[in-house]
Amino acid sequence: MIRITGLSKSYDGKQVFEPATLNIYRGDRVALLGRNGAGKSTFLKMIMGTETPTTGNVEMGQSIIPRYFAQDQASSLLPDRTVLAEAEQDAPDEWRARVRDLLAAFLFRGDDVFKKTMVLSGGEKSRLCLSKILWHCRTC
Repeated sequence: MIRITGLSKSYDGKQVFEPATLNIYRGDRVALLGRNGAGKSTFLKMIMGTETPTTGNVEMGQSIIPRYFAQDQASSLLPDRTVLAEAEQDAPDEWRARVRDLLAAFLFRGDDVFKKTMVLSGGEKSRLCLSKILWHCRTC
């Protein structure tokens, strides 16, 4: 479970959003909707612990491993690295033998794993980044 209590953020005295309280349980699906600049990314960063809230706190269950797919995640890929090399870099040791299987689940099959990331389409880059997030998910 993720328990969010009174979470808010202000910049230079301007409140980005009102304090939010929310419990997220196993199996819940949550969507954050709002106009540009409403604080959706900031809210997620506070849940992830990469942004400090102005007020409130976030508590996570022991087995929770938070992951965040950022809008600019694809820019973190190294252009001269292959899909396989990029994936293997983040794969835990116990998953190394299964890297190609997981890549295949994200539609990187056969010689596709030897493509350089610089030639991938935007969608392919996003799929690769999403697969890398799953390396850290032991129950997926």
